[in-house]
Amino acid sequence: MAWAFLGVIYASRYFHFRYVLSGTMITVMDMFYAMLWPACLSFMLAAIAFSANVLCAGLESWLALMASMFSVFLFVLICFRWLRPLREECLEIWVLLTVFRNKVED
Repeated sequence: MAWAFLGVIYASRYFHFRYVLSGTMITVMDMFYAMLWPACLSFMLAAIAFSANVLCAGLESWLALMASMFSVFLFVLICFRWLRPLREECLEIWVLLTVFRNKVED
């Protein structure tokens, strides 16, 4: 049931974005490409955390959690080091947050 719900939600996103973006210069493919890197990274991080948790199943639960967190943190650092599009996107987000924070303080 949960998988069916997930499928329906993701399938309906195309029509949602098509309706919301109608009349703008942004296309659905622009939205898709903007969400591609974060979606791939989220999938990989979930897979790494799950794998680390399975590998540490015999340990105490807090040790398994720490191993999962460490493996995810290490993978994120590797991605930031070698994936330029991801690094550029995070830099853009940081700049936007800095600008927003400065405007709120004014």
